[in-house]
Amino acid sequence: MPMKIAIVTPNYPPNTRGGGELSAQLLAEQFVDQTEHSVVVHSFDGRSQELINGVHVVRHRDLPSIPELSSIIAIKSLWDLIEDYDIIHGYNMELHPAVGFLSKHKSIASVAHLNSYTFVDKNSIGIDMPKQEMIYNNYVRPSVGRVSKHYLSQISTLIALSNCIKGIYDSEPGIDTQITQITNMIDPSFTPESVQYTISGNPQLLYVGSLKKQKGVEHLIRSIPEIKQQVRLTVVGDGPERERLRQISRQKGVDEQIEFVGQVPHSRVDEYYEDSDIFVHPGTWPEPLNRTLLEAIQHGLAVVVTRRGGPPEIIQDSNLLADPGNPAELANAIKYAIENRKEAGEMHRQHILKNHHPSTVIAKIEQLYRRLTNERPP
Repeated sequence: MPMKIAIVTPNYPPNTRGGGELSAQLLAEQFVDQTEHSVVVHSFDGRSQELINGVHVVRHRDLPSIPELSSIIAIKSLWDLIEDYDIIHGYNMELHPAVGFLSKHKSIASVAHLNSYTFVDKNSIGIDMPKQEMIYNNYVRPSVGRVSKHYLSQISTLIALSNCIKGIYDSEPGIDTQITQITNMIDPSFTPESVQYTISGNPQLLYVGSLKKQKGVEHLIRSIPEIKQQVRLTVVGDGPERERLRQISRQKGVDEQIEFVGQVPHSRVDEYYEDSDIFVHPGTWPEPLNRTLLEAIQHGLAVVVTRRGGPPEIIQDSNLLADPGNPAELANAIKYAIENRKEAGEMHRQHILKNHHPSTVIAKIEQLYRRLTNERPP
């Protein structure tokens, strides 16, 4: 029997703050394409209603920067609209307490994706924070966070993108609800028709992501002299570390080998995948599971990642792994990826096309919806 699904997210494309909004859009569109269920997205990024690729999107008023106020506004906006839904699905964390509150008081089954560490002490997992966020994390979050965690625990089931983020939330005090692991899905429209596995000329390395300390780009730059061959690195993205990273590249004498592209629209990122051989994820924090890694593998790139967070969970060859913050190990893994470019690229591409395909992921989420709605009292 068809279900009516409400996806609740702070932002929805074309309004994006990162890969999370793209994942929410992919979830909504794949449910519309693959199932008979009705999907309505409720976002909070402007007052309008529109139909985007077959998905009905209702945009409510913009949210303030204080998370607790955001949830209150979302509850008030959705209170009279949510009763007709069979499932509320929260995406992108900020409004998860509102989803839990509505689920409890309206007796509607709910799920929510865990794709960041909004409700975790960031000091404990090595996330570098700007001063304002650090004050909130250290002094405000421990008190008001208890209320947020209480309503987060009212969500029927939380969906973790990786075993890593599941383990962290499982051990977080104050969160008491079921957590299941269902991985991120690839965007099938982002898969190229053909893939080139051979290296032509100097190996081309690629990093795509924000330039923050915990992203580990510094260690990638420091690894380049240790690779002992002429490689080029393209850095796509921007952030507070950009100028310091440029300075490190000059100090290490590799600035001529590195191009800092800056931020580019997502529609253009595939150009950089197509021109590259090796994708490097040098993170030093427990990244849940970044979409850029999946996109790089879709394009047939060999990938090198650190042994931290969700990314190593999808790597089939341990020679492509390095300890976080270790340039020498990164260099060895990159050299291995260059030498085994075709095998590494082909193996991981086949793995994600099977295990991260929307048909696989949507079937798991739909099965979860069915179980929760059957368990819910009439």
